Amino acid sequence: MKFQWVTNEQYGHFIAATGPGKPQYWDDGEIPVGTEKFPVTLVSAKDADAYCRWAGSRLPTDSEAKEMDETRPPFLWEWTSDTETSYRVVRGGSWCRNPSGLRASVRYWRVLTCRDVNFGFRCASLP
Repeated sequence: MKFQWVTNEQYGHFIAATGPGKPQYWDDGEIPVGTEKFPVTLVSAKDADAYCRWAGSRLPTDSEAKEMDETRPPFLWEWTSDTETSYRVVRGGSWCRNPSGLRASVRYWRVLTCRDVNFGFRCASLP
């Protein structure tokens, strides 16, 4: 199983095909120049789920995300598929935390509708 970060460009194709809201940092609804290949952020867990389904994929589980330190940008929390009531596990860290918080073993719960500039997501794909 392979997990790939979803970029602004890829998410833009999803929006064009399905019509959900665009991330707030997209200037006038357009991807900021030079950030096309950056991981998309400010996407809720619900929108991340929808993107993965649209792409024929899924979000990683909490345990899968924990094992992926070697491919984790050191600046991004990651949505997982593990849900409890209206909360979802995020793993990783961001530039706003101290270095000890930049590990996949660090986890928190966030509401499914939370959108944060520090949250991104990956989709699972077969090798």
